Amino acid sequence: MPYNKHTSRRSHGSSHGDSRGGLHTRHTPQEQSHSAKRTQVVYRSGSAGMTGNYYQQKIRDRQDRNSSSHNSHNRGGGRGGGRRPTKQLNPNLFINRHPAKNETEDYTPKHTFADFEIPTQLLNNIIAKGYRKPSPIQDKAIPVGLAGKDIIGIASTGTGKTAAFLIPLIASLFKDKNKKILIMCPTRELALQVRGEFLALATAMPLYAVGIVGGAPMERQIAALHSPHHAIIGTPGRIKDLMIRRKINISECSAVVLDEADRMLDMGFIADMRFILSKLPKERQGFFFSATFSPEIQKICSEFLNSPTSIEIKTRDTASSVLQDIRNTRNDTERMEQLLELLADTAHPKVLVFREMKHRADRLARELQDKGIKAYALHGDMSNSQRIRAVNALTQGTVQVVVATDVAARGIDIKNIDLVINYDEPGDYDTYVHRIGRTGRGVTLGKAITFVTPRE
Repeated sequence: MPYNKHTSRRSHGSSHGDSRGGLHTRHTPQEQSHSAKRTQVVYRSGSAGMTGNYYQQKIRDRQDRNSSSHNSHNRGGGRGGGRRPTKQLNPNLFINRHPAKNETEDYTPKHTFADFEIPTQLLNNIIAKGYRKPSPIQDKAIPVGLAGKDIIGIASTGTGKTAAFLIPLIASLFKDKNKKILIMCPTRELALQVRGEFLALATAMPLYAVGIVGGAPMERQIAALHSPHHAIIGTPGRIKDLMIRRKINISECSAVVLDEADRMLDMGFIADMRFILSKLPKERQGFFFSATFSPEIQKICSEFLNSPTSIEIKTRDTASSVLQDIRNTRNDTERMEQLLELLADTAHPKVLVFREMKHRADRLARELQDKGIKAYALHGDMSNSQRIRAVNALTQGTVQVVVATDVAARGIDIKNIDLVINYDEPGDYDTYVHRIGRTGRGVTLGKAITFVTPRE
């Protein structure tokens, strides 16, 4: 396969084009005689040539499967678990031996699920999922959503916010099955989890949802869009790509949800979000959920929501609600010894271990497997099915450990993670908070251990 020094890329396909697609280089006689001239690069897909769209799609797909650090300017989303820290954080930031109790733990809801004006089958599905009483965000948001009003929900992950917007939306779709809704999530893991929640709550109604995420075959998603569906649930980059290809017509959507809007902004999706929102019909219902209410989120809400009702659920701060401690390790041998000691504790059947780089996550998972510990890796270079397998395995308890890059700190929701271990120190404090936020969800207290190198 020839290597072209002008483009620094390997060229694919023949010089006359290739129906399978690939990078195609053309050299004019002048270019052949004068190496300083730039080679024209053309992408061919099928019989149609494309210049530019190929790269835009690849960038969006990388954002959709983002496994970078918390740096919002790092647009290379699949390039590992983020950059190595340029400056070590103070180890005292990783210590909290007296976690606080959740302020919402003793919340008494004003409603029961039976009080809401929802279809009987939806109520049965709620009960079948084991929901006993509405959480604070559900208790306050569901009546507003059922009334058809726009909502700004300030609530963190693990508070039940997914059901807070799905229950009123499913009730609305059941009344009029010609309606469609659009739900945007920051990561493909979260998008697929929301889709699973939708299908569970809509069992036997029947209502259907399509998952549109980067990193998965686009052809299958296009085929699914041709089948009957009521909800499109996906990541902004892939949704925008299919809109440009005219495979999605969101002007048909009567409601839109931004789930974890702050994370979508952090991951660089602001332009895609604005593009998508601008194409929705003016008469629509909006649910914007975010853990924080930054000026950027306020601006989007003022532009795209109509007299929204603001609902803020005060919960404990993540950093104050997780039991945190450090382990001093001088080298890789000591870190592995400390890790094995922690994993031998029967109090830790579900453990999430963070590494900074993808190849290191793979290597550590293999080393644990060699020592008889059931473990999977989880990072942006894995296929969609491999990532789903890893998440499901830890969720169901068929493996004890998932070794992840920071992709796992952005959207996955695995219940009852007993322990988070920072095998590599995070590059910044925001990344650290996202990591340890995977444990201690809802009203339970979590536990996190960070391996640190002894400071001079």
